[in-house]
Amino acid sequence: MKQSFASASCPTCDTLFERLPVEYDEDGGYAFLEVRPCADPVCGKLLCSCCDQFHCDGCGETFCADHLVSIPDGTDRPLHYCTACANESKPLCPVCDEHADMRPQKSATERRFECAACHAKLDQADIDAANPEPIPACLVRYELVMQARTVGEVVEVVRAHEASGCPICVALRDIVTPIPAQRETWTAVPSLVA
Repeated sequence: MKQSFASASCPTCDTLFERLPVEYDEDGGYAFLEVRPCADPVCGKLLCSCCDQFHCDGCGETFCADHLVSIPDGTDRPLHYCTACANESKPLCPVCDEHADMRPQKSATERRFECAACHAKLDQADIDAANPEPIPACLVRYELVMQARTVGEVVEVVRAHEASGCPICVALRDIVTPIPAQRETWTAVPSLVA
């Protein structure tokens, strides 16, 4: 059987793809063009390999360029966030519990901020208390774990690294206290009587 080919256009960027193989079934022939939906739940655009798109540095999902928010981070390439991750990167307001811009307010005596969401007047201490610093991570341990090929190797590498007396791992052990295992409780399931 001779294979036939067809052309198809991307529904979003109108890029023409030629010589797509046609597959047949009982309803007829179909040309298959691989497209993926934008990860934004409301957007609905289908993205081909030629569409303007990006991978979010926050959640790792693929979005169309309409949702791109570039946030400078002091490097040559700014962070590329989707709109949801960009909103979560803003400080948390202790009054309204929303991620929002904190606008500096001019005052002769003290530095105050205004929440863009609820317009509450806050000082730096209030904002810092609602947004604690993340727990530091040991990058050496991370690199060792990423090089391991099996779970057994991961366990061995982590134990050996912790035994080496790494100051960051020692500090983490003091900060993070594991939750003790809880005993499982089983509740009796009532039996059905016919």
